[in-house]
Amino acid sequence: MPVDSKEQRWLTKAQRAPQWLDLLYDLVIIAVLTVFTVNHEITGGPSTLVYFSYFVIIWWVWASQVLYDVRFEANDWVHRLFKFCQLGTFAFLGVTAQSFDPSNVLPPESAVESSEAAQQSLGASAWTGVATSYAAGRLFLILEYVLVLITTRHYKRHLPSLLVPPIVAFISGVLWAISASMTGNAAAKVACAYSGLGLEVEATLMLPLMPQYMRAPPEMISERFGALSLIIIGEGIIGIIRSFSAVMAGFGFSSVAYGQCFCALVIITSLWYFLFDGFNVEIRMGRKRGLLWIIFHFPLHFSILLVLIGMRNTATFGNITHALDIVNQNMLSLFADIDENNFNHTSAGLQYMSIQLGKLSITPSWPEEIRNILDEASNPNSTQDPVVDVIQYQVQIYIGIAAYYDVQLSDDVLHSAEVINSLNGTRNPDSSTWNATYDEYVALGNEFDQEYQTDLGNGVLFFLPSAGGFLFVLSILHLLRSLPLGGYMWASWTSRLVGGIGLGLLGLLDLGDKTLNEDMTSPIFVYRLQQRNWMLPVVAIVYAVLIIFDSLLMVLADRQARHRRGPVIPHTDQAGPRGANSSVEARGPECSAPHEETVLPGSGTRVKSDYS
Repeated sequence: MPVDSKEQRWLTKAQRAPQWLDLLYDLVIIAVLTVFTVNHEITGGPSTLVYFSYFVIIWWVWASQVLYDVRFEANDWVHRLFKFCQLGTFAFLGVTAQSFDPSNVLPPESAVESSEAAQQSLGASAWTGVATSYAAGRLFLILEYVLVLITTRHYKRHLPSLLVPPIVAFISGVLWAISASMTGNAAAKVACAYSGLGLEVEATLMLPLMPQYMRAPPEMISERFGALSLIIIGEGIIGIIRSFSAVMAGFGFSSVAYGQCFCALVIITSLWYFLFDGFNVEIRMGRKRGLLWIIFHFPLHFSILLVLIGMRNTATFGNITHALDIVNQNMLSLFADIDENNFNHTSAGLQYMSIQLGKLSITPSWPEEIRNILDEASNPNSTQDPVVDVIQYQVQIYIGIAAYYDVQLSDDVLHSAEVINSLNGTRNPDSSTWNATYDEYVALGNEFDQEYQTDLGNGVLFFLPSAGGFLFVLSILHLLRSLPLGGYMWASWTSRLVGGIGLGLLGLLDLGDKTLNEDMTSPIFVYRLQQRNWMLPVVAIVYAVLIIFDSLLMVLADRQARHRRGPVIPHTDQAGPRGANSSVEARGPECSAPHEETVLPGSGTRVKSDYS
């Protein structure tokens, strides 16, 4: 029987599991997410879909477990054993997901020894591991609900809240297990799994419509989801610091990076402010609004991840393009020197390039490469074509820069690199033929350059829409939690909604041909915005303006509240003054009513106030 039937609480505070156990579980999801992010960089539409398809799995595993924990998790050995098992399935979910991709879930049809067959085999193994882990996690969740059903078998008031989750989890677990064992149809394999997850979400949304629905304790559910939001921001900060560390010490560093760091700090601080300023975990919501508030945290958390990843990609892209400019300038000088048989320009930049390229894992070193080019170009008996040598070395530099910044290049770019590296480097003695191959090889190099830079540019296209989407989703969450009261509070809420929509509409700037030319020119406005290093400042300025506007509203609200209070005067009655220290606040008629609750601009938190 619940210890508090009105509040629907089944455990006293002393009986509850310690918060440290919940924090450990929250940290595991971030560890799994971090590993997946390292192996699956978001560089465009397809990679975003892969990331989304995995994030929805781990987020729902976490959220469904939290919905159980806040109601029934006790501080006993049984629940600690269950938590150990859940941590194990979560960890296995992360270990097996290195090659996770819903578009690659079937093993190769035959034992063909090729890189493509190897990728298919890895993808199929990853899907089987993730599906098996998910099914195992459902099994442990079912056992936990069965334990509660047995313990509370004499109290049947909230039976639907105890029966529906394990039944639906059983169906979902079976579907995921079937998906793990299927080998014939890729679409059916994926549909079978995600239909089980969708069924769980749908059942959770339908539960509040049932009689005697058992609501989760509001302060506990708010704390858990708020903690996950903060931990996700922390995970993103780790990635951003790692990227900026590589930027500061890496090849192509420019003073612009300091401004990018400052803008990233403003954005991160703003994320915290919008999420937690004035956040009150004690606010109670109705059944439907409370559950919608929980579900809407999924797009909120995903948008936070996209903002943080977009910041990292934007900073990295800017530094890499600066590095490529340096490489291209020196390579153009080298080609000009080969044509003129005069290597004065190349020798002038020898020391600088040697230092910069020394940060990359490439062989031979720049001085050795220059000596080889000199020998190939000046020695008529040399059999090595210097043009092919220069192009292949340039490709090696590009790949080395991407590896230094932990950028995952697409298969198309890697294939173009393989084509160039497989070129015949033997010099053709026929000058006319050599001139024709010269133009062909240079064209291949330019094509690789274009594909490489376009691949990098795709990783920044989603930054502005995700920054706006974060504010938009957060505005909806504020309405679900509590309605703003008064003009000041509505003005604050409206400003964030408008700011989110505005940033989201800036995503339309990436419509059109997304190909970056070799000289980094593009008709897409968002690329030109990035090339001028204004991508991060735009979001930082919008966020900062919204925070300043919030602060001004708070000042105006405080002044209005003070104005409505009358001056403090000594209190007297017919018998005379009570004493020198006796005083009350004289108030006008409009202040004689009881204090109303209103909402802080920060996050819809209700506080006592004298204005409405």
